[in-house]
Amino acid sequence: MRRDLQYKLLTLVFGSIALVMVSACAVASSPTATGDQEPTEQTDSESDASDVDIESVEQVESDPTPVPVPEVDDADEESSPVEESDDAIDLDDSTTSDDASRDDEPEVDETPVPGNPTRLQIDSIGIDAGFEYVGVDDDGNMGVPKEWENVAWYEPGTVPGDQGNSVIAGHYDSDTGPAVFYDLNDLEVGDEVRIVTEDGEELTFAITEIESVHVDDADTGKIFGQTDERNLNLITCEGVWDTDAGMYDHRLIVYTTLVDDAG
Repeated sequence: MRRDLQYKLLTLVFGSIALVMVSACAVASSPTATGDQEPTEQTDSESDASDVDIESVEQVESDPTPVPVPEVDDADEESSPVEESDDAIDLDDSTTSDDASRDDEPEVDETPVPGNPTRLQIDSIGIDAGFEYVGVDDDGNMGVPKEWENVAWYEPGTVPGDQGNSVIAGHYDSDTGPAVFYDLNDLEVGDEVRIVTEDGEELTFAITEIESVHVDDADTGKIFGQTDERNLNLITCEGVWDTDAGMYDHRLIVYTTLVDDAG
C-alpha cells in the first residue's frame, strides 16, 4: 500500500514540475558539519531559516501547498455487478475457488521496504556521510542539507533500496572549501555506492550512468519518476558559477542500481 500511495504522490508532485535543480552548491554561511550526527528532519520553518539558496525544483503551478494523496473511493473497491445469464456458473464448482481467481491477479512485490538511510558511503572517493531528511519547501523546491558534510534524502520519495528512484543531494562546495560531493565527478560507471540503514543493513548500488546537464535540461522523469528498478540517484552542482542566479549552471547526476541487498 505504501508504494501505491508513494507513486500517486510522486506523479502529482513531479507531474507539475518544469525542472529539477538542486542548488546544493550555493555559497552561504553555515556551520561546518562533522557528518557524524544522526539524521535530522527539516521542517518548513527550518528550511526558511537556512541561508542556503535553493533552486532545486521549479513548479509550474503557483500554489505551493502540499499535494494531497488521493483517497480511494470505497465504491471503486467494490466488485462490479455480474450480469446473469443462462450459462451461470455454479458457485459450488471447484473452478470458482479462491486459488483459481488468484491466478488472474497481478503479482504483488512483497519485498520488505528497507529502513531509512543513516550513512552514505562511497569508498572510491572517500565519502562516509550522514543524512538529513528533506522534502519540498514553501517555494516548491527540494530541500538540501544544512550541513556541508551531510547529504539530503528526498523523504517523500522512494526509500533507498525500495522499488523506484530514490534521490540524494549533496553540496559541491562551501564558503570555506570543498563539500561532501566535491569529488563526485571522479566516479566511474561500475563504482559502488553503499547505503547503511537504520536497521544496520548495508545496501550496495552500482553506478550505471553519469551525466552532466544544464540546469534547464534536467529530466525530472528520469531522476524522480516511477520505475520497476531499485535506483539511487545522486545530484550535485558543477559547471560555471552564474553570479546573477547565485548558483552553478550545470548539475552532475550519478545514476545507480541496487545489486546487493544483503546486509
